[in-house]
Amino acid sequence: MSGRVAVTAAPDGVRNLTDYTVVGLDGAPALANGGDSVELTRRGSTVASVRYSDTAEGELGVVAGSSVRWRPLGATDRPVLTGGAGEVRTFTLPDAPQAPLAPIRNATSRVYLAGYTLSSERVADALVAARRRGADVRVLLEGDPVGGRTRAEATTLDRLHEAGVEVHVVAGPRARYRYHHAKYAVADDRAVVLTENWKPAGTGGRSSRGWGVTTSQPRVVAGLAATFRADAGWRDAVPWADHREGQSFQRGDPANASYPTDFDARTVPVERTELLVTPDNAQAALVDELDAAEASIDVIQPTVGGWDEPLMRALRRAARRDWPTPATGTRRYTRKAR
Repeated sequence: MSGRVAVTAAPDGVRNLTDYTVVGLDGAPALANGGDSVELTRRGSTVASVRYSDTAEGELGVVAGSSVRWRPLGATDRPVLTGGAGEVRTFTLPDAPQAPLAPIRNATSRVYLAGYTLSSERVADALVAARRRGADVRVLLEGDPVGGRTRAEATTLDRLHEAGVEVHVVAGPRARYRYHHAKYAVADDRAVVLTENWKPAGTGGRSSRGWGVTTSQPRVVAGLAATFRADAGWRDAVPWADHREGQSFQRGDPANASYPTDFDARTVPVERTELLVTPDNAQAALVDELDAAEASIDVIQPTVGGWDEPLMRALRRAARRDWPTPATGTRRYTRKAR
């Protein structure tokens, strides 16, 4: 026997779950949550070994060399997907509130909408209309947003459910992630990714500053659709109708801020488009991007992480590099995160 194998105490059940050759054991090894080591031997010789430290019960260990990386059971491990060169539609919020809705309003076969919260009547109108056109419309949101769910959002989700839209929220003891914070939609063969929530203060054009992009690049669209199916298809995706029972909802504050400058949506050429997903692959890809920067780095964040976290270390390395300037050649200076 050569190559990769799956070792299990339940070979009959595992054979239908993997393409690897399945090797049965008389009993599964008992591993300690506080740390342990595992050795694979053949004829008295050690073939491979791995050691791990503390972990939580029920997590999945992914072996990387001689160490183990732990992640929640059911969590994805998606690769970075590259869409290549082409054109994308870019927009800012609150300046262009129609831009994130355009793909949904034209959809006829499918709409997968992922978000943290959803309380916008305009977004709900577009989703209900797509459902009436015969599209498969699904929504996945965070089950326990910070500060609680507003009455306006609960009413919106009730309306979607009654219209035949499949609404789930990520919640419960089996939740794989601390928050379902993604904000995107897949509509037929187009996808929109944005920074803002599907609510009046975000996509409604009434308050928060944000950005977004719409793309039709097949690999990116397919990658987002696969991410949605993986997140909505796990046991922590609870039907809204079940989750709302016994819940109390908060009174929301109106969104009435405005910005003095308008930026229209624009179609722009891009050299490449990469789809990053957290927590699967985004941090390492962003660190590589920061380390490869040759001219400038501008960071716009509501907060920054700890001084020794990977992204901050990459910014510190960049601040120590020599950067070219058009006027004077090369000099050393510091870029500030803002």
